[in-house]
Amino acid sequence: MNMLVRDMVPQQSTPMDEVDLEQIAMLFSTLANSARLAIFCRIIEREWSVNDLADEVGLRQSALSQHLRKLRDAKVVKTRRERQIVYYRCADATVLRLLSQVGLIGSEQLITELPSI
Repeated sequence: MNMLVRDMVPQQSTPMDEVDLEQIAMLFSTLANSARLAIFCRIIEREWSVNDLADEVGLRQSALSQHLRKLRDAKVVKTRRERQIVYYRCADATVLRLLSQVGLIGSEQLITELPSI
């Protein structure tokens, strides 16, 4: 079944304002980087500490931290601190729905358990 992008996006009664467009552009720009996309795809599976995630994706902690900052700035991940360890988790089900539509993820359960922001 061929689906057009316009079929996947809910129709809005009012045009998007410039702020919405900037946020969407930032999201796409952030996820356009293959390293960040790989990091995010791991984060949607479960919560990760920076050290464990660095080992998982094969990046130095300093490089990973820069990518995580960009994901935080785009509001697609959230953090939780437990003593000196920072944990990262997915913050927005909207991004999961988008990635599901393009076939990068497939767990509908993950999508329904997360709030939209």
